Amino acid sequence: MRPATARRPVQRPEQAIQRQCALILQRFVPPPPEGPCWSAINPIPAKSAAVAGISKAMGMRAGVPDLLMIHQGRALFVEFKNRKGSLSAVQKAMREEIEAAGGRFMVARDVEEFLTILRDAGIPCAART
Repeated sequence: MRPATARRPVQRPEQAIQRQCALILQRFVPPPPEGPCWSAINPIPAKSAAVAGISKAMGMRAGVPDLLMIHQGRALFVEFKNRKGSLSAVQKAMREEIEAAGGRFMVARDVEEFLTILRDAGIPCAART
C-alpha cells in the first residue's frame, strides 16, 4: 500500500494568466501614487463547503472579479479568462453593479490584453510584450 500524499492542485489556464499579470504588477508597475494600489480578491476560488460558507458570512460575494486596482481615484476590476471562457450570469450581474457604482470591469484573456488594460487606464508599466 502506498503512503498517502497530498494532492497537488491543478492550475487552470486563468490562474496561469493571473500569476503572470501579478508578476508584471510586482516587477514593472510603480507603487502609488504613480501606480495603482492592487490586490487579488479571491486567489483560490475552489473551496470546501465549510470554507465557502465562512467566506460568504464574512462578505465574500459570488461573481467578484479576480483583481482590483485603484488608480487615481478610480476602481478597476479585472477578470481573467482563457481564450474560450465567458462570463457567468453572476459575473455579468457583478459587472453591471461595479459599473453602476462608477468602477470599471475588464476581462483579460492573456498578458497582452492585460498590458492594454493598464495602458488604457493610464497605469505606468515598464513591461513589454
